[in-house]
Amino acid sequence: MPYYINGINIEKLAEIKALSDRREATGFTTSSYLFNGKNYADSVGNKFIMNYSGYMYSGDCGIGAKFNKNNSDIYSVSKKGCRPLQLKRWDTSTPGIYYLTKFSDGEIWVGNTALSRSGTRIATADENMNYMFEMQISGGGGGAGSNSTKSGGGGGGGAFAFNCVSIIPNMNYRMVLHSTGGGGGVNANGSSGGDSSFELYRNTDYGSSNIYSFWLHGGKGGTISSGGGGGTKSQYNPSSSQYITLLDYYGGASGGNAGSGGGGNSNRDTTAYNPENNRSNYGSSAGGAGNHGGGGGGGWYFGHNGGKGGAGYEDGVSGGIGAGGGGAAWVLFSGRSGGNGGNSYCALFY
Repeated sequence: MPYYINGINIEKLAEIKALSDRREATGFTTSSYLFNGKNYADSVGNKFIMNYSGYMYSGDCGIGAKFNKNNSDIYSVSKKGCRPLQLKRWDTSTPGIYYLTKFSDGEIWVGNTALSRSGTRIATADENMNYMFEMQISGGGGGAGSNSTKSGGGGGGGAFAFNCVSIIPNMNYRMVLHSTGGGGGVNANGSSGGDSSFELYRNTDYGSSNIYSFWLHGGKGGTISSGGGGGTKSQYNPSSSQYITLLDYYGGASGGNAGSGGGGNSNRDTTAYNPENNRSNYGSSAGGAGNHGGGGGGGWYFGHNGGKGGAGYEDGVSGGIGAGGGGAAWVLFSGRSGGNGGNSYCALFY
């Protein structure tokens, strides 16, 4: 027997998941007051997820007020779509512009066309997600080319960020992944890695109506003999905490000078940002090994390592996602090319 509040089925209001879900259940799940004397867990095999205050996504859906003792809520139930768990729904490392749209019926789509139900549907209308986690990584810088006497330095690695984002129907969200940092040709520096951004606008001019933008800048390209610096971040209107909360940020690792390895990144977990302390691990990465050419700075997300510096007479090796390319080895009367930096990356989780 369904239970209604103000004529609306409670299953349309509350965050309800399988009993095996890692999020904590509220006592409403096993209440003996409802469902013809049977509790919800026994009747349906699911549970109501507990709401906790102190998070960006906290919000009671009104159930607690229906059952109180001495004016204190007995039950506090999370509103539907307001308890993200860091389970991946979508990701890409392909350069381009991607639009995230939540429609008024609750569906969420990601694609290359603004305000369109095309591309990938990442949430159904029934799920009605109001908050998501967003991960982004900027691209690695390209390794420098070499000449007849000097080897190239490795490109710097990109930066990493993890955010909690409010997803509002018919607002205009845009994610931009710029092209990778190219390796330098003979006697030429590498290019800086591609930036990545997460942006929110009031309308589709994608200009003056900007509410919030978060940018990660790509790693710097290597130069002749010297490695490039790691990627950094910048924000527009960072006080807009009702839209986005930055949970983790790490700058990129530096590329190695000629003959030296690039910097790496240690194994890390995301900030939990939930009462159950559920986290995601995004691994570690190594800087590229230095040979004659400098190694690229390490990337992020499960071992995307920096490209190796070129050994005798070799080009530099390209880096993995968010990692710098290796510098080229010097070649008498000639030169070689540096490796490309790795692509930038973006992912969405609930």
